[in-house]
Amino acid sequence: MGQKTRSWLRGQLLRPLLASLLENRQVAFVLSGIAMLQMGVVAAGLVGWQCPVEATLGVPCPGCGLSAAMVLLIRGEWRAALARHAFAPIFLFGFILMAVVVVLPDRLRGRAVHWIGLLERRTGAVACVLLGLILYWVVRLLGLL
Repeated sequence: MGQKTRSWLRGQLLRPLLASLLENRQVAFVLSGIAMLQMGVVAAGLVGWQCPVEATLGVPCPGCGLSAAMVLLIRGEWRAALARHAFAPIFLFGFILMAVVVVLPDRLRGRAVHWIGLLERRTGAVACVLLGLILYWVVRLLGLL
């Protein structure tokens, strides 16, 4: 792999994703609202938003089970939550972070977005989580978990 390719790939993996979403208050607000609505519906025991991938292809997507797992986490049922979806704590933290940042005053929100973006650029944490999610999905599809 050439130097240019490695440099491009590194730039893509370290590009801030969460901070980019949080920069636009309306987008972050809508995403937070949808996540809270979905978790509220699942917590109430109703059928939430059905996975379009599973409904269409019959194969669960990487996020299938996350809503129920996050509700279990909130209820304190850690083992059941992790058995349902191992990435539930990470996504719950991300949704809580998004919900908090979106309601901050502009000055504080700007600082939070700056620090989150800096963390993402330095660690590639969001890219690592997303790549890990894909690997976890493949392992689940193969029936190894």
